[in-house]
Amino acid sequence: MWTTVLLSAALFVSTEVQVNLLQGDPVAGSISTLNSQEITLTGKAGDTRHALDQLQSIVFTHQAAPVKDATTLITLHDGSSFHAKSITLAGEKCTVVIGDAQSFICRADSVRDIQFKSLTDEALQQYQQIIAADSAEDILIVQRQSGAIDQLEGIVEAIDGEFVTFNFGGDKIPVEIAKLAGIRLVKPANKETAKSLCRITDTSNNVWQVSQLKLVSEDQELQAKTCTGESLTLKLSELSRLDFASNNILYLSDITPEALEWTPFLSGNLIRKRLSKVYEPRMDISVDGTPLMVGTESYSKGISIHSRTVMSLRLPDTYSKLQMDIGIDPSMNGRGHVELTILGDNKQLFQDFVAGSDKPRTLDINIAGVRRITIKVDYGKNLDIGDQLNMGNARLLK
Repeated sequence: MWTTVLLSAALFVSTEVQVNLLQGDPVAGSISTLNSQEITLTGKAGDTRHALDQLQSIVFTHQAAPVKDATTLITLHDGSSFHAKSITLAGEKCTVVIGDAQSFICRADSVRDIQFKSLTDEALQQYQQIIAADSAEDILIVQRQSGAIDQLEGIVEAIDGEFVTFNFGGDKIPVEIAKLAGIRLVKPANKETAKSLCRITDTSNNVWQVSQLKLVSEDQELQAKTCTGESLTLKLSELSRLDFASNNILYLSDITPEALEWTPFLSGNLIRKRLSKVYEPRMDISVDGTPLMVGTESYSKGISIHSRTVMSLRLPDTYSKLQMDIGIDPSMNGRGHVELTILGDNKQLFQDFVAGSDKPRTLDINIAGVRRITIKVDYGKNLDIGDQLNMGNARLLK
C-alpha cells in the first residue's frame, strides 16, 4: 500500500504558477484544480480559489524547451496560430503534427490560412494584405524567385507531403509547397466561432483561443476546446501562460489611437521622418523590441512611449478605473526625465514627473464617466535623452 502511495506521489509533479488578478497582488502556488469557471491553488497559506473572470493571467514558472524545426504557421478563423512540422488536408479533415508527441486534428473549414515559410518584411506585408482581403474562393499565394508575392484564386482540394492540389478552372494542378508562400482558405458563410474564455500560449509561442478548459491532474494535461470547436490536449510542462478575455478589462495597447503625435526634440521634417518609426509608441514591447520592463518586472501588455508624445484614445465602453505600472525603461541606465500628464475628456486626472532614478510606481485613477483619455509624455530636465516611459499592464477596469 505504502509503495503504491509513494509511487503515485512521485509520478505527480505539481505545476507552479503565478496568478495575476484584476484587483490585488499576484498569488503564487501549484495548480490543484482548473476548469472553465475557476482555479484552485495550493500555496504556503493553504488552498485558495479564484474565479476566472477575476483573473488577468496565469503564468507558468517552468521553462520548457521550444519545439524546433516547425516552420509552417497555421492560423484558424478564431485567431489561434501555431507552428507545424507537417500538415495534411483531405476533404473536410486537416491533420497537423506540431511536435514529436503532439498532433491536432480540425475541420478544414476551421483553417484561415497556412504560411509555409518565413517571409521578408515586405513579402509578409503583401501576404497579410491578401489574407485580410475578401475573396469568394481559396487563394494560392505564390512567391516568385524575385521574392515578390502573387496570388491565384481557385479551390484547395488537398495538401499531402510536398504538394498542394489546386483546382483552377476545373484543372487539378499539383503545386510544390516549396514554391508557395502559403494558402488562404475561404471562410464558409455559416462558420461561427465561440466566445473566447482565454488565450493559451505555449513555450513554442503557439497561441490557442479556447472556449473551454479542464485540468487532468493525473496526466498533467490541459484539455481544451478551441473557439472553432476542436478538441485540444496540451501538456502543462509546455505551457507558458493563459491570458483571460474578460469583459471587465481592456488594455490600452488593444485600442487603436484616435489621435497620435510624436514631436522630436530637434525640429525639421527630415529628422522627424527618419526617427518617427523609432520613437513612435510601441505596443506590448519595449522600444528595442525586447519585453516591456518596469523596474525588474516584465509585462506582456503595456505601452512604451518616448517624449514628446500626445496620444488620444476613445473608450469603446464605460470604465471606472485606469491602472498601470510606470517607470523609465531600465535599459536607459538611470537616464530619462519626463513629465506625464493624463487627461480624461480634457480634464487633468494625473500630472507628475518620472525620472530614470525613480522606483516603479503604480497608478490607480478614477475615470468614471470618461469617454476619451489623452496621454502626454513631455520633455523633462534632460532634453529627450533616455526619455522612454514604459506603462506596464496599462488597462481599463469596469
